[in-house]
Amino acid sequence: MSLLIVISSVDSEKKANKLAKKLVKEKLAACVSIFSSSINSHYVWKDKQEIQQEYLMLIKTIPDNFNALKAFLEKNHPYKTPEIISFKAEDCNQSYLNWVIEQTKTSS
Repeated sequence: MSLLIVISSVDSEKKANKLAKKLVKEKLAACVSIFSSSINSHYVWKDKQEIQQEYLMLIKTIPDNFNALKAFLEKNHPYKTPEIISFKAEDCNQSYLNWVIEQTKTSS
């Protein structure tokens, strides 16, 4: 089993915290770290260049949870097109990985 990190961002710290609480409660993530200082995202949306202050979320989970986590974000995220990017951690300490696995276990 490996550690999966999913990144997403939202336009307010309150929305990030709301998503994080639900993700952890539903065992889709063991931990969600939110950068409490906003970042500036530059992008084009509907043919217009935008600059948006956002709050970055680092969502720690396991690969088996990715599809459910992605579906959750697509349903609950405030953006029409949410950022959902995942990558496997190359390496992490075994005790942390064990904790993530334990926290994301479901009975199903």
